[in-house]
Amino acid sequence: MSPLRGHHLPSQWMAIFCLTVLGAVRAHDAFFQHSRHLVQDGVQLFKFTHTLYNVSIPENSASRTYVQQPTDEARMGVHWVVGHEVKYRIVGGDKEKVFKVEERIVGDFAFLTLRTRTGNVVLNREKTDEYILDVRVTVTQRLDRRALSSKAIYEDDTRVHIRVLDTNDLNPLFYPTEYSATVTEDCPLHRSIVRVVAEDADLGINGEIYYSLLDPLATEQFAVHPTSGVISLTRPLNFAERSFHEVIVIATDRGGSFNTRASVSRASKARVHIKVKQVSIRGIHKIFS
Repeated sequence: MSPLRGHHLPSQWMAIFCLTVLGAVRAHDAFFQHSRHLVQDGVQLFKFTHTLYNVSIPENSASRTYVQQPTDEARMGVHWVVGHEVKYRIVGGDKEKVFKVEERIVGDFAFLTLRTRTGNVVLNREKTDEYILDVRVTVTQRLDRRALSSKAIYEDDTRVHIRVLDTNDLNPLFYPTEYSATVTEDCPLHRSIVRVVAEDADLGINGEIYYSLLDPLATEQFAVHPTSGVISLTRPLNFAERSFHEVIVIATDRGGSFNTRASVSRASKARVHIKVKQVSIRGIHKIFS
């Protein structure tokens, strides 16, 4: 009969049996402990402070540029406990491998930081204006220093919404780039002759356009409305003196409205050909003196 079934197990066998069972339980915990969170005194440790974080980064940022988090939002990451190692990794939302995650321990907190990778990948807001990344934290603890593979693993997930901020990287574009109009020499002053149109794909003030005339002499005869692009007559036309006018219109965005090195206005040109048509009164050509 097995000694385990006996009613009077010898004390030395009982001690061996207890040590064997206890060792097996500890080995199981050391090598196979894996959970989503570590619960201590009813509190989940190593849990992200938020399930969603909002950050931003300017387009065309250089490599190794870190995203910026609003100052009024909770810090991004998990609380850190001595004796544990924290690792962050992107598990979704970054197919082009644009971003890299890093961890930075400050005090009792493991900050999650995000930056652009080194390489040729460039952020282009006109192509992709936002990224939503799934980020996972993995926390490990050495339970037995004598066993290199003896670790406890805890995990948690969060999402990071990255908004790509616009920079003034595009010129205003005229379409078409050349315009033609014909007016009679008796055209009333301030009458609209032709309208030019330019567009800028940048956002906000970077996409707002002002029109002006390149040649100061042209302003003696014509004017262009700064926001509508309508060209009008400011002085009477005289076919005998001049039957053709060429006006160059400049479209400038407001990206340089702020006096900073990073704010630079961009501009483009369009040509307007204005043909003056002679008028006659009772068969006699009218010529202004």
